[in-house]
Amino acid sequence: MITLLKKTRNYIAFKLIGGVLLVLIIATGFASAYMLFWDRGDLLSLLDAQGKILTEQVAISSIEPLLVNDYLVLEALAELIIKDSQSIRFVKIERKDGEVVAESKMHDINSAQQESHQNRIYTFDIVAPRGERIGRSIVGISIQPMNEKIAKRGRILIIGSVISLLSVSLLLAIMLKRVVSNPLSQLDNFARLLGSGDLESTINLSRKDETGRLAETLDTMRENLKNSLNKILSQKEELEQHKDHLEVMVEERTLDLSRTNLKLNKEVEERIAAQQEREKVIRILEKTQKKLTQLSFQDELTGVANRRRFDYVLKNEWRRAEREKQPFSLLMIDIDYFKKYNDTYGHQAGDACLTRVATAMQAQFKRPGDLLARYGGEEFSAILPNTDLKGADQIAESLHKAINDINILHKSSEVCGRLTISIGISSGNADTCSDEKNLISIADKALYEAKSKGRNRTVGK
Repeated sequence: MITLLKKTRNYIAFKLIGGVLLVLIIATGFASAYMLFWDRGDLLSLLDAQGKILTEQVAISSIEPLLVNDYLVLEALAELIIKDSQSIRFVKIERKDGEVVAESKMHDINSAQQESHQNRIYTFDIVAPRGERIGRSIVGISIQPMNEKIAKRGRILIIGSVISLLSVSLLLAIMLKRVVSNPLSQLDNFARLLGSGDLESTINLSRKDETGRLAETLDTMRENLKNSLNKILSQKEELEQHKDHLEVMVEERTLDLSRTNLKLNKEVEERIAAQQEREKVIRILEKTQKKLTQLSFQDELTGVANRRRFDYVLKNEWRRAEREKQPFSLLMIDIDYFKKYNDTYGHQAGDACLTRVATAMQAQFKRPGDLLARYGGEEFSAILPNTDLKGADQIAESLHKAINDINILHKSSEVCGRLTISIGISSGNADTCSDEKNLISIADKALYEAKSKGRNRTVGK
C-alpha cells in the first residue's frame, strides 16, 4: 500500500503540472503574438501618418521652384531632408511628365533597394496655385528601425514569459506539495499506524479523487461519529485552502494590471515623442524654405533675381527650348549714364535709384516663366522663354514706358533731363544659336549698338 501511495502522488503531480504549463505556454504564445501584431500595426499607422505629412510638406515647398524650373533649390531641399532623418531612404521630385528633376538618397541604397518591401513609399501631387498639377513628390521611408523595435519587444516578451512560467512552476510545486503531496503523505502515515494496530489515530482528509477514495476506504473501519467529525474538519480546511488560493489569484491579477498600466503609459510617451518629432520636421522644412528663398538667388539690394540665378535659369530654359523647338529671347538692359548719376547725387541715391528701376521693371513681367535679374552694377537682364523677337520688342517698349512713368530726375544725362534705359535683344532657337552663351553675346552687341545710336532705345537681333 505504501508503494501505491507514492506512485499515485507522483502521477497526480506530473499530470497537474504538465497540464497547467501547457495551457499557460499556449496562452502566453497567443497573447505575445497578438501584442506584437497590434504594436506593429500602431507603429505602421504612425509611420504612414509621418510619411504622408512629410511628402505633403515636400510638395508644398517644391511648388515655387518647380514653376520657375529652379532645380537647384529642389536638389538642396531633397538633400536637407535626407540629412535630417536616418529612416528616410530617398526623396524624389518629378515633373508632371514623369522626369525626375531632383533626387537624394542614402549613399548605401540603389534603385532596386528603393522599391524593396523594407521601404514604405509615399507620393503627393504638386499643384500650382491655379490648381494645375505640375509634378509630384516621392518619399521612401525604411521600416527597418520599426522592425528592429518590434524584434526587441519580442525578445523582452519571451524573456518575461519564461520568467512568468518559471514563477508559475514554482507556485504549482508549492501548491501541489500542499494539495497533493501532503494529503498522500498523511495517508501514508495513517496506513503505517493502521498497519501497526493503532485504530484510535485519525486522518483529516476528505477528497473526491484517488486520495479521497483511498481515505474513505480506510475510514470505513472507524466509527461513524469520528468519521463525520473528520469530514466537517476536512471541509473547513478545504475552505481555508480555497481562500488562500483566491488571495494568490487576486495578487497575480493586481500585478498583471500594474504591468498593463505601465505598458500603456510607455506607449503614450512614445506617441507623444513621435508627435514632437513630426512637428520638428515641419518646422525644419518651413525654416529651410524661407532660408532658401531669401538667400539662394535674390539680389540683396533690388530684391530681383541675382546673377547666379540668372545663369542657372538661362541654362535650363535654353535646354528646354532646344528640346521643344521653341523660340527664345534675351534682354540686356543698361541704365544710361548711371555713373554720372552716382557722381551727381551720391551712391546712396544711386542705390535707391536701382531699387526703383528694378521694382518698376519687375512689374512688367506677368508670366511665371519670365525672369528679371540684376546682371551686374547698373545692368539688368531678362529671360523670356517661348518668346520671339516681336514679343520681346513689346516687353522692351513696356520697360521704357515704366521707367519714363517713374520720372527719375537725371540732370547729368546727355539724353534728357530724366533717367532712361537702353535695351539689346537677342532672339532665336536651336537652329540660329549654338548655345546660351552665344545668345548673351548677341544681346550684348545689340545693347552696344543701342548705346552707340544715342541710348534710350531698343535694338533687336
